[in-house]
Amino acid sequence: QSSGSSGINAEYGGVSEAVIGTVACGLCAAGFGLMSVATTFAMVMTGGMLKSGSGIAIALYRSRLSKLVKPTQYGQLFSILNSLECVANMVSSVVMIQIYQHTRHWFNGFAYTILVAMELAALVFTAVDGVLARRMNDMEANILIHSETDSIIEESDEGIIN
Repeated sequence: QSSGSSGINAEYGGVSEAVIGTVACGLCAAGFGLMSVATTFAMVMTGGMLKSGSGIAIALYRSRLSKLVKPTQYGQLFSILNSLECVANMVSSVVMIQIYQHTRHWFNGFAYTILVAMELAALVFTAVDGVLARRMNDMEANILIHSETDSIIEESDEGIIN
């Protein structure tokens, strides 16, 4: 449930989507990082739990994207997103297996290190997007305040003239 602004940067319990997405990407990066150096079953399980933050991030990205299109275009948006996710899952499996096979002799966790870098990039993009969305919401609010003030002034001027 959204309880904050009506713009693209909605808030949940006072925390913006961008902050939640940034934390989710950070958790996922930490999970992949832990898995890259895991030597025990507990480390692998902890890494797996941490990287579950990607599910939160995906849901938030879908939410933000749905605010950019008209309600009549939701079907198109989500079918495109699902198609891209399917292709990404197929391609990433093949690519990561090849990376693992070619790097396992010098660092077993190199494929996970690449995933950490990708999650950190997503974290940066999410944080920047959040800052830009907040600025856009502030600018829209400013414009709204100024236009309301201008209309009040015009109404009072008309009252004085008449």
